[in-house]
Amino acid sequence: MKENLNYADTLSVVIQPMVDPLTPDGGPTHEIALIGGVLYPAGYLERAVRAALAESGVTDTFVIDSRRNVSEWGASGAVEELVLSVLRDAIGVGAGALLVALAGRLRRLFPAGEREMEAMSESDAAVWARGRVALTYNVSAEVLELRLVRTEGATVTVRFCDRATGWDYTVKVAGLGAGAILMMIERTAPAD
Repeated sequence: MKENLNYADTLSVVIQPMVDPLTPDGGPTHEIALIGGVLYPAGYLERAVRAALAESGVTDTFVIDSRRNVSEWGASGAVEELVLSVLRDAIGVGAGALLVALAGRLRRLFPAGEREMEAMSESDAAVWARGRVALTYNVSAEVLELRLVRTEGATVTVRFCDRATGWDYTVKVAGLGAGAILMMIERTAPAD
């Protein structure tokens, strides 16, 4: 039997803490993304997330929201994103284990040695980070003023300030090899 495969230019899992199923925690948001195009079995993303959750000891107190967006307009593209909201108290110290388990499962989608990627360039990281902040926090990318771009090893730190509200966003982007990146976004309220 032939396996049903999906294609996406970007495949990502966003992990965010929550207080309850309707209330985000406001803490750091993590994202693991495969960029540059990937073929994967239908349903793989949710299976990978559920397996990584079980491996890291989180068996309940989470919400999965999955969406796929396909654009057929000139240059066609597809993005699949799974947002995983996990009860803040349930994930605790297990956040690192969850990220490691999930990154390992997602990297399996690329053949060994293909698309090795250490660090993103600072300009690519700034563009990627701006877009993710805008999507994650529902702000206009145009009001995000770039304040800092710094590379340390394989990690690029990008900092923005929302000119309209004063909120600061710090984004850390790291290459995981094989076309995968790990991103963490922290949002800080303006000082009174």
